[in-house]
Amino acid sequence: MVPYRGVETKIHEPVAQPVPGSPVPGERTARDGVRVLECWGYLRLLKAKLEDTPLGQGGRQIHRWRGQLPDEVEPQPGWTVEIGEQRYQVLVAVWMFGRTWRLDLERTE
Repeated sequence: MVPYRGVETKIHEPVAQPVPGSPVPGERTARDGVRVLECWGYLRLLKAKLEDTPLGQGGRQIHRWRGQLPDEVEPQPGWTVEIGEQRYQVLVAVWMFGRTWRLDLERTE
């Protein structure tokens, strides 16, 4: 039995654009657009806890997602992931094998 639940996932990949007239060959600026990758993965809750913030206590939920992405995609911390009605931010992205990645996500909404 797999300890994860399969979910339809949308990963928002920032699109990089070349920097015109850059002194460094191949320099690119990021976050000039977003490409949405649709895939399936497995999601489970790692931990949920209350943390003190300047505005009082706030809830923090950390999840782990595991699934396959296209070969050219290398997820980075800060990317946005959408699963159902929920949005998450990538905290940690770890390549496992082949096209399989493990993402640690924090629920943002």
